[in-house]
Amino acid sequence: MNFFEGDHAGLLRGPGKRIRPDAAIEPGAKVVFLDNRFVPGSSTPISESDAEGNTYQVRILADGSTHRVLKNFPDRDALMDVVAPHAAAIEYREWQYFWALEYTRL
Repeated sequence: MNFFEGDHAGLLRGPGKRIRPDAAIEPGAKVVFLDNRFVPGSSTPISESDAEGNTYQVRILADGSTHRVLKNFPDRDALMDVVAPHAAAIEYREWQYFWALEYTRL
C-alpha cells in the first residue's frame, strides 16, 4: 500500500462523520482539514436532514436547475471524536466562516 506523508482536505462537500483519519496516511504525517461553518444569513439554508444526521441543501444553478446537495457542518466535538483515536497534537481553529483541524497521524 502507498502511504502519504501529509494530507489536506479543503471545503469538504460530504459528511464530516465520514472523515477517514486512518486511511493511507503515514504515521507522523501532518493532516489538515478545512471547511466552511454554517452561518445563518450567509450559508445556504439546510433544507432537510436524514436518519443518519446528514444535512442537505438545495442549490440553484445559473441555468435554473436545482440540486439536492449533501453538506454537513460538523462541530468541534464531532471532529475530535473522529480523529482523536488516530491523532496527536490536535489543533482546532474556528473563524467566522471557516474552521480548520490540524493533527499529526499516529
